[in-house]
Amino acid sequence: EQGFSVSLWARSSYAFPSDPALVSNKDWGNGYNQGWVIAAGPNGRWQWNYADGNGTRCDYDGPKDQLNDSGWHNIVASHVFGGNVQLFFDGFLVSTKTCIANMGSIATGRHTTIGTDPSSYAQWFPGDIDKVAIYNEPLSHATVFNLYQAGQGVSFASPSKAPTPPTDSPTQRPSASPSS
Repeated sequence: EQGFSVSLWARSSYAFPSDPALVSNKDWGNGYNQGWVIAAGPNGRWQWNYADGNGTRCDYDGPKDQLNDSGWHNIVASHVFGGNVQLFFDGFLVSTKTCIANMGSIATGRHTTIGTDPSSYAQWFPGDIDKVAIYNEPLSHATVFNLYQAGQGVSFASPSKAPTPPTDSPTQRPSASPSS
């Protein structure tokens, strides 16, 4: 299978007044412009858009208040050229879209950008974005779930062991002896 996948982590506490791109290769000023985007949407939604620039587009709008709860969230779009796209949120499949099956090229000649789109649209994402990865293949559900689990990390809010207090006495430095 040929295709590509985009994975990222994002968090924000803002209600987005517009729809800033999280990662994109398109002019996001119009959803019909050629390319793809993962964006934040109004009311804390996240969005995905894919268009060939010839009047055909495909969209997903997630539920409100999913992305603006101040928590870190993993978003993955796994594309199969000539097939479908699977969209994942926090390791779980939330939508499969077949509308990309007959679309033309999404190559725009623009750079892929993080936090905004590569045009003059200039809507910046008001939050944090981390671990952006673009894969040259579609990712399976199991792989996406493993990426999500690996990114969860460990909470250090309550250390299980008290830190060792520093001492005022210097440590002894190792001595070097000349070699013969």
